[in-house]
Amino acid sequence: MLFIFSVIAYRGRMDVIKDKLKKIVRDRDWDQYHNPKNLVLSLVSETGELAEIFRWLSAEECESVMHNHELAKHIREEVADIFNNLLLLSMKLDIDLLDVAKKKLTLTEAKYPTAIWKGRARQV
Repeated sequence: MLFIFSVIAYRGRMDVIKDKLKKIVRDRDWDQYHNPKNLVLSLVSETGELAEIFRWLSAEECESVMHNHELAKHIREEVADIFNNLLLLSMKLDIDLLDVAKKKLTLTEAKYPTAIWKGRARQV
């Protein structure tokens, strides 16, 4: 029951964000530029901006990156840009992110059973 409530609450929060995104796009007449190709390229570009933050950090530095106030702020902004671009793309393509993520997790569990894949990163 708690899971169902959490999903309902999540969907409600997603609807608020979707409505805000739709308003921003509508008010600026940006929908004319939001075809799937452009949205994917924007998503890739924003992901590249996030990758740039981590590019030359050591593994240890990556683990503690959120302790640096300025870097943490930059990371949060880039993650938000990625999320918003992904949400715009999913809305354009009529994809329910929560639904497809849940289905993909089920497929991943079947494809990579714990008994075989626990502690392994790649196929042998």
